Amino acid sequence: MKKNNSYFVSSLISLIVILLTGWIAFYSHISILHDICFYFHLVPFGIGFTGGSTLWMILYYFILWSILTLIMIPIIKMYNSSKYKRLIIISIISIFSLGIFAAFLVDNNIKKEREQRISKNKKEDNENFKSLKTGDIIFQTRKRTDTIDNKIAIIDVDIHGYTVLEITDRVQHTSLRSWVKNNGSYTVKRLNNSDSIFTEQNTKIFRKEKQKFIFKPYDDSHCWSDNKIYDSELIWKTYKRALDIELCKLDASSISRKNIDNQENCSNSYYISSTAIFDSKKLLTVIEK
Repeated sequence: MKKNNSYFVSSLISLIVILLTGWIAFYSHISILHDICFYFHLVPFGIGFTGGSTLWMILYYFILWSILTLIMIPIIKMYNSSKYKRLIIISIISIFSLGIFAAFLVDNNIKKEREQRISKNKKEDNENFKSLKTGDIIFQTRKRTDTIDNKIAIIDVDIHGYTVLEITDRVQHTSLRSWVKNNGSYTVKRLNNSDSIFTEQNTKIFRKEKQKFIFKPYDDSHCWSDNKIYDSELIWKTYKRALDIELCKLDASSISRKNIDNQENCSNSYYISSTAIFDSKKLLTVIEK
């Protein structure tokens, strides 16, 4: 009976740990505990963020629950065999209560600083980027070289602010503010007749399509495939697949040969440049800075 009781209590505590860390990671945002708790839920967050199957999330949580239960079983058994159960319970409750109180106290100060910083950033963003819309394309416009294409990214505007989908080592979302700070002078271009094309439904499709590329690694060999991807390829494919719009034709006039030495593992050696998209007649300039 005691053996079964240990298993039940262990499984129950494991379930409470998963629910509590999930609450802190996704709802409470207690800063001092958030990062630690978020690690428990990083995998399902990634699955959900990239549109993965719910079954994978369920499987992950089942495995996590099983592991935590196996860890808790010997601890519960030790507690059951102890002569100082009441002292242990009082100690655990006291330490837990003091820890939560300290976390909330520290978090209150952090939260005030964060809210002030967010308010300041939103004000600056609204002043600098208020004319921008989802689907706009931002180009780094410092002097080009013969070997390196300028950076290019897709802008997204929603209730959370201004972000871009860009590639560093992987495809990721970055605040527009940070992108501009890191890349200097820029030009923003917009699709002709953007207002009629980016309807509410098409905007949802566009966002869903670009999310499929999240976490894809950067393709330094510039192969035309979905396993890896580079800047201008990301923009071209997103527009083509979401809206059936080719920003520039994939022919000799818009595709240039890339370094063949880096293309030995590719089925083709073509490279669509950010310049080809920049010069597209389907885009109009909205900002130059």
